Amino acid sequence: MSRMRRVLKDLDLLSWDNWVPLAVIAAFSGVGILTAFGVVTFTGPMDAARFKTIYESIGLRTTAGILPTIVSLSLVAIQFASNQYTHRIMVFYIRSITFWSIIIVYLTMIVVSILLEANRTESDDPRVAGLILVGTIMALSLLVPHFLITASFLKPDFIIDKLLRRLDSDYLLSIQGDLANRRGRLDSKSDRLLPVIEITESAIKRGDRATTRMAMEQIHDVYLNQAEKLNSFSVEQYFLTYLLRVGRKAVSVPDEEEAAVQAVQLIGTVGARGPAGAIAVEQIRDLGLAASKKGIDPVVSEMIHSLREIFEQTEMPEAKKEVLDTYHLLGQELASAGKRRPVRQLATNVSEIAHASLGQRDQATAYRCLDMLEAIGHDSAVNKLVDVVLHVVKLLQTLGAAAAPEDPTTAERIVRTMLRIELSISANEREAIAATSFAKGDIERVLNRRRPQAAPVEQTTPAPAAPTPAPALSQGSQGEGKGEFADLWGEPQP
Repeated sequence: MSRMRRVLKDLDLLSWDNWVPLAVIAAFSGVGILTAFGVVTFTGPMDAARFKTIYESIGLRTTAGILPTIVSLSLVAIQFASNQYTHRIMVFYIRSITFWSIIIVYLTMIVVSILLEANRTESDDPRVAGLILVGTIMALSLLVPHFLITASFLKPDFIIDKLLRRLDSDYLLSIQGDLANRRGRLDSKSDRLLPVIEITESAIKRGDRATTRMAMEQIHDVYLNQAEKLNSFSVEQYFLTYLLRVGRKAVSVPDEEEAAVQAVQLIGTVGARGPAGAIAVEQIRDLGLAASKKGIDPVVSEMIHSLREIFEQTEMPEAKKEVLDTYHLLGQELASAGKRRPVRQLATNVSEIAHASLGQRDQATAYRCLDMLEAIGHDSAVNKLVDVVLHVVKLLQTLGAAAAPEDPTTAERIVRTMLRIELSISANEREAIAATSFAKGDIERVLNRRRPQAAPVEQTTPAPAAPTPAPALSQGSQGEGKGEFADLWGEPQP
């Protein structure tokens, strides 16, 4: 039973383009059997002239005249599709049941008709002529599914669906060893995902967005239904390698940011759910930074969102660390490039991660995020992105006010962070300076309310004392006011 299922799966007999021609052949074969036993009769009284007409005109000339026309037209159409998408379409068509059913049926009819005509006698059995008629009708009937299936081969969604059906869990299990030995790559002859990637890249190059979107969605479905259950590092690296390839192609082609966004999104899904999270983060960083240099902001926005998804869903510490490192690098890149909207989005995500980390008592992650917010605020102030500075200050104010009642140490750290950002703001930006001062004061007011009030001291008459000279300020005390900020934007203060 298992062997039969494997044969059915290898032949893909559940696909309509395979079982329809076989069903036509089976139906007419049944009619032919009934004709051979005389149960069904398709001819009347026969003589030599009628036998000649059936053998030669109907059986031979009809099939011999139609076969080359069918084959030539079909191959021209398939060649056109191969040139548009991938040369592998021609290979799949030549190996298809549709093609060989036409070839076998027509050649059989031609050979049988030739032999019968060559050995014809006046005493031939009329049932033989009936079989020739049934076979000719079957050959003509096969033209309908053949043309429909050939037309389907011209549609990339049909080809992609057909190719991805072969990418099942059994296949993925069988290639794990080769993937591990070759670092996520396979030989081109045995790689079942490569033709789909080639079609997708061709669609991106031609600007066929419908095909690109459909291909990416189907790849996503195959990953969720087949690969994710395996939880295999080599299999996920296999998918990630090709998704990165599609993303790079989309970034390099003008006006194809939608495909690049989908690629980043799928890489984020793979990284968030499986053991290859760190690799996924690296690939997202590569695509995002390349898109940022070309001014493709939607890809950068999706990059920030996908990295956040990986950070929240993965259980791998190295992946989380890679996300924070990427956020730090991205903040510098975006602020230097003057990308206002993406850098605001980045600051918001970092702030939300910090807030969640404080709630989980993960002080190390929270402080890392506060350092990133300080760097974003500083870089934005240096690059005259005042609106971003105000946004960062507002985020820090919210974090400080929330932390002050339970964690005054963190709140005080946030106040010092805001003070350092304030020092980097140009003196001409009075609004930003005022907003930063107000935010600091708001957090300090919450901290002051939390501190216990000192007990009142009983009033007594002080004894007269001799006046003492004011102590001379030492060199260390003179620099005390400056020492607090001597390490600005160097090592973060505890």
